Amino acid sequence: MRHAEVLTTAFFALAPFTAHSLPDLQRTWEVRSSITVEAICFVNTLAGTPYYVKSFRNDYNYFYARFTPEVRGALSRLLEWKERDQIILSSRLLTIIPDVTSGTLDDLIRAIDIPGDRFNMTHEEYARLAPDLRTVFTFLRDSGFADYWERTHHPEVRRTVDELSGMSAVLQVIPAIEGVLGHPLAAQEKGMITLVSAYVWPNSIALSRYTIIPPDQDPEEFTRTSIHELLHAFDAPPGSPLQRALGALAEDPFVTKRFDGRNPAWGYNEFGSYLEESVARALDQQLTEKFDVAVNPRIRWLRECDGMFVVAAALDYLMKREGFLAKGESFEAFYLRMVNEGKIGPGKIEGLYKAYYPWYLWVLEGGLAVAAAGLLVWWLARKRRRSFDMSTPR
Repeated sequence: MRHAEVLTTAFFALAPFTAHSLPDLQRTWEVRSSITVEAICFVNTLAGTPYYVKSFRNDYNYFYARFTPEVRGALSRLLEWKERDQIILSSRLLTIIPDVTSGTLDDLIRAIDIPGDRFNMTHEEYARLAPDLRTVFTFLRDSGFADYWERTHHPEVRRTVDELSGMSAVLQVIPAIEGVLGHPLAAQEKGMITLVSAYVWPNSIALSRYTIIPPDQDPEEFTRTSIHELLHAFDAPPGSPLQRALGALAEDPFVTKRFDGRNPAWGYNEFGSYLEESVARALDQQLTEKFDVAVNPRIRWLRECDGMFVVAAALDYLMKREGFLAKGESFEAFYLRMVNEGKIGPGKIEGLYKAYYPWYLWVLEGGLAVAAAGLLVWWLARKRRRSFDMSTPR
């Protein structure tokens, strides 16, 4: 089935979820590139973050050779900030720099001094950070970053933009998303924007009005990413029943063991953001399966971010077992009902997770060791038998 047909068919299949949608709204979905977003995302590499330097070694070397002492100092302080707060630089910068996604590098530099909400950053903290940002982005502008990106990465970005720009059918996912969220997506009043960025790889980033994705996503992957990022709009305000119910998972030893053993490079270093990501991933698995663009969930939960999303796997299993989509509930109503019925909460995640992997876990948690030991015994016995055969006169 062609992708557009999948989306259209799935839209009608999910009709019960349109109660919270905005059916009369003229929605638009724009796909384009942005040199300012590229510059912000490139800071991950420019600051010397090993994960990104490994991916963009040639780009890093090109600009590293042009560093001045002032630029080195600014980038060193940005890297210290990243490591101290365990953040992804690009994601954090995009929340504190005003939106200039349609602008130039000059616009980006000017935006650093525009007053505005810095998203949980005090005026004093930002005042210390701003000079280093100005130094770095001025360096990129003066070092020909725009021309360099045009030569090296724009062709692949352009191909993805061209392929995805005709994907108007992806708008059909919005009513289904609004249904599981339990509220309309306010950003749709102005239309959605997807920005394709070379340097955001391997991440995707969701902000209020736009998402940022890496190039070379095929239509199915684009749909999965779009669904996932929009699901981050689920509402669990501090002190709300849903926030308290989810936060209680901090008392689950199976969950905290996986969270404490995480790789900080993945960026989910606050328990709240880990839970939000877990919910978004579990919900996107439900919807992408309905739209017939899903990946295999059992493989997904083992591989993604080194298998840290055990809450997502448990939720995925529970939602399927309880018929979440078929009942037409919002996630909040579903989760609170499951808590009240004693089906999820602290001490329940491991059981749900292992119910999803009855034989996978045997192999992973003990079966491989047993199999390896058995293989070793067989190999030693075979070797001994061959040695005996060779030493025996014939």
